[in-house]
Amino acid sequence: MIMRKKIFRIVFWAFVIVTTLPLVLIFFTPPLGDVSSTPEAAKSYDEKMLQLNAGGNGAREIRFTETELNSKVQESLGDMGGTSGAVALKSLTIHLTGNRLEGVFRVDAVGVSLYLLIGGTLSVANHRLVFNPTEMALGRLPVPIALVGPALRDRLNSPDMQSLLALPDNVRSACVENGGLTIELE
Repeated sequence: MIMRKKIFRIVFWAFVIVTTLPLVLIFFTPPLGDVSSTPEAAKSYDEKMLQLNAGGNGAREIRFTETELNSKVQESLGDMGGTSGAVALKSLTIHLTGNRLEGVFRVDAVGVSLYLLIGGTLSVANHRLVFNPTEMALGRLPVPIALVGPALRDRLNSPDMQSLLALPDNVRSACVENGGLTIELE
């Protein structure tokens, strides 16, 4: 009888820990630092995009910095106006580390801020920028990419996303290196 109570207590507390720990991890902020955003960097991004669309104007590569990308994203999110509803995108931050791009989305869900991290690599195929997701986390809780990968790939391959990711015909490759996005031209 006493042994049965001990086993029940152990199972109960193990269940409490196993179900509570993921909930706690979801509410943590991902361990990525802040990135600055300036109007000058957004303007620099626009100038580089004009140069890219004009065929590079003799340049062999065009390099976007993390600050330029984040400044343009923040400017675009500001143009969207206030989003409302049960779930609303509040911010997106792009981090370029090693050869990887990581996006951190801050979403307010019923008044609670949640952070979704999606990391992966970039490549070029059929004159489009291709994002290959390799990791995902909700807060600090890892989410298996096999669980959400198909839905994410469907979204990335949708016609509206494909038009956003279209590149000029003269782009040979795109990669993340040394904290920047480098687009190599032919």
